[in-house]
Amino acid sequence: MVGDANDNPPEFQQQNSASSPLVVKVPMGLPPGTELIKLAAKDMDREEQNSRIHYTLRTSEELRDKLKIDPRTGAITLNAEIDTNQKDGAVFGGDVDATDEGEPPLTSSLSIQFRTSSDLNPHSPEFDKFRYEVAIETLNETIPDGTLIAQVHAKDRDTGEDGRVEYGKVREGNSWLSNFTVDREVIRALLARL
Repeated sequence: MVGDANDNPPEFQQQNSASSPLVVKVPMGLPPGTELIKLAAKDMDREEQNSRIHYTLRTSEELRDKLKIDPRTGAITLNAEIDTNQKDGAVFGGDVDATDEGEPPLTSSLSIQFRTSSDLNPHSPEFDKFRYEVAIETLNETIPDGTLIAQVHAKDRDTGEDGRVEYGKVREGNSWLSNFTVDREVIRALLARL
């Protein structure tokens, strides 16, 4: 009987080029046990032993006690809180090895860069006004439908991507909601006589 030769190393589903590592943002102040990323590798060998994979994490001295990897699932979690006095944007290198249980065992590696971040997206978007009002009875009959009668605006005090505000339309049974046009950048109220 011929068995399946262990001729396929594990392949990571998260790909990176040899010159650019996978970047993982590590917000400072997160509690221990927080999952940062779950890596996954697949082995094309058919025999179960040859396709079973375990993961190991090799990191710099600075992160050795702060991160851990589940050897079966590939989940990287915080083992200790990242020091909030750490410089924002500090970069720590590491590699994850995915090794199968074949004979001989085959291994693939994935380079990772852990970047600290002080931004935990603490601020919610805030509208410029608490209430926006338009007096419908004052609108002149000569104003055509589709005329802009109000525009809503919100800001977010967070920086970068966390500070970008996107709008979405509330979907309810109210017929007046059909008077609003919404795109990701702005909400506009257009005149539409019912």
